[in-house]
Amino acid sequence: MAYEYHGLFRDFLLARGRQALSGTDLAAARTHAASLVEEDGDVESAADLYRDAGNWAELARLVVQRAPELLAHGRHQTLEHWLRALPESAREADPWLASWLGMSRFLFDLPGSRAILQSAYTEFNRRGDAAGAFLAWSRPA
Repeated sequence: MAYEYHGLFRDFLLARGRQALSGTDLAAARTHAASLVEEDGDVESAADLYRDAGNWAELARLVVQRAPELLAHGRHQTLEHWLRALPESAREADPWLASWLGMSRFLFDLPGSRAILQSAYTEFNRRGDAAGAFLAWSRPA
């Protein structure tokens, strides 16, 4: 059984936390909370908390870990939302993130999806990552 605070009380607590904690402490608290809710299975709340904490490495890890499941369940827009929360430089530096973005877009923007996947394919090849290259190449874009 879980207990959920009333929305107004939750908002009050969050506002007090923003006032009482430094930026670094608040980010650390959000990251800790994200790891707890992720462990409990609430990956959407975890993604929001990692984003709010600016913890791009953990958000990227969560995306790569959960992307196949999200796509299998038709949650393309959720996946894209998580990926777009990451700085563009992070998405461009990791071909896995780029390929998941391309796959999240293929139902809504086929030409854009194709361009992203081609870029990811090229980067996978450059890095010698055959599994990634095959995945980017095999998408229905």
